[in-house]
Amino acid sequence: MKRALVAFLICAVVAAMVVAALGGVGRDAEAVRLVLDSMAGEVAIERDGASTPAAEGLELGVNDAIVTGAGASADLSFGRGSTVRLGAGTSARVRTVSQDGVHLDLANGSIEAVVKPGSGALRVGAGEREVVADDAAFRMAVREDRLTVDVSAGEALISGVAGEDRVQAGERLRASGGAATVGTIPDSLLLSVEWPGSQRTRADAVTVRGVAVAGTQVRIDGGIRAVEVEAGEDGSFTAVVPIDEGPQVLRLEARDDLGDVQREEHGVERDTTGPSFQAGERPR
Repeated sequence: MKRALVAFLICAVVAAMVVAALGGVGRDAEAVRLVLDSMAGEVAIERDGASTPAAEGLELGVNDAIVTGAGASADLSFGRGSTVRLGAGTSARVRTVSQDGVHLDLANGSIEAVVKPGSGALRVGAGEREVVADDAAFRMAVREDRLTVDVSAGEALISGVAGEDRVQAGERLRASGGAATVGTIPDSLLLSVEWPGSQRTRADAVTVRGVAVAGTQVRIDGGIRAVEVEAGEDGSFTAVVPIDEGPQVLRLEARDDLGDVQREEHGVERDTTGPSFQAGERPR
């Protein structure tokens, strides 16, 4: 009788341990979720071949894609306090969500991520290139064949980029085509701007030159029409801006792939109504 009771108790204890273990696995599995916490502007979810407006609280699964419109953003969370913010004009598809972390494919646009310990790794692919972090804060942007990665804390591992395998805190990776460089994150997008030497002119256009971080998009408006140019690999840019009669304020906006913005303004005036004189006469 005692043996039977002991055997029964042993079986009961073992069964309880198994149930507890299975329950713990279930809870852990349930906790691995990728959730859209908040958003601003137009955000859509592509699922099963259809695109629908996103809703806060939505859980994203494998093959779901999230797309942000112009001026929009979306904040995702996973694991133990880890977050991913999608910037404007971004498209990202979910590859996996598991105990090991989250794997996204970034087709274009930018993200800002904070990956906390215990959340697993965040893997973000961009074609043949990939960024992996399990305890870091970083930003990443994809534009055509250009990849930019800024790391503000921890480190990110890089694959598919010739000659580079990691980016440390305070560093920026910039890869374009087959070339890649790692350097210090710049403090400013605009290094110098050369405005027209005289604020008053008879010309129908003025030239603005400058030096910015390579790849920066420079837009100047306030004249007859806006002019957009891109800083070259050496950082230089030149914009010829058509201007109208009278005074006007030219507004320069510099924006990089990560979404950082810097602005400057300069006043000019086109005056074609000044004193005139005939050939052979001295101006009065």
